[in-house]
Amino acid sequence: MKQLLVLLAALVLGQLAFAQQKLDGLPLNTAVSGTLEYGNKRIILPDGEWVLIASGTWFSNIGNTQRGAPMGGAWLAQTRDNQLLRLIYVLMNLEQQSFANGWIEDPCKRGTVFAKTDWSRNPSDQYCMTVNHYVGLMSNPTGWSRQALVWFEKSKVAIPRTMVAVDFHRVTRPDLVNIRYYFNPEVDGIASAIDRAWATSEWQKDLIEMDPVRLAYAQDLKRWGEAMRLFVLAAIDRKKAPIGASPAAPFPKDPRKLP
Repeated sequence: MKQLLVLLAALVLGQLAFAQQKLDGLPLNTAVSGTLEYGNKRIILPDGEWVLIASGTWFSNIGNTQRGAPMGGAWLAQTRDNQLLRLIYVLMNLEQQSFANGWIEDPCKRGTVFAKTDWSRNPSDQYCMTVNHYVGLMSNPTGWSRQALVWFEKSKVAIPRTMVAVDFHRVTRPDLVNIRYYFNPEVDGIASAIDRAWATSEWQKDLIEMDPVRLAYAQDLKRWGEAMRLFVLAAIDRKKAPIGASPAAPFPKDPRKLP
């Protein structure tokens, strides 16, 4: 009995250490799960195992004359049998911005997306979530994001023509954060859009109403994004998370497809 308790304790501690892994300095191709720390913030990883496929750091520019806060970006992928299930894109400052004027960003104004929920209070306290489709992902990556394209090519993982993403933006005077969760509809039997152009894609908000299957998919992602609101905000703002586990992502529907 004592040996069993020791074994269980070791497993729990191992899981906690794994869940609290830090992205800073993490080697590419490292598998992670749970919650990932990055700079002075946290990133919630939906269930399953994720692999870091690209990362980079740089300094923000303020008026192109002063060096601003250190910035970080990352791509994490989730695959099974050479199929891309989900992706996460992260961009955030790794230390708080020290300039009085804050960030010159207004990402929550965009309205040409399937859905947007805006919880912003003012320009210095912005927080919103959008659901949008992306075509031609990784068609022309630049800078550190090229690492991701190289990973896809070496791993022989195909990038679908269309992915649908739940996008969280947080802009305050000290912080600038974008966390984007991509989902591959092909995993759940929904073919990629025939039209490769974003504006005329079957996922475009003015056309999706004619396709009940795609519409239901996008609506499920919207509901999940809204349910994630307080969990993501707490992770970004370094505050205590709401009681209970964060809601499971709706896709893929079959959890057996997760790595």
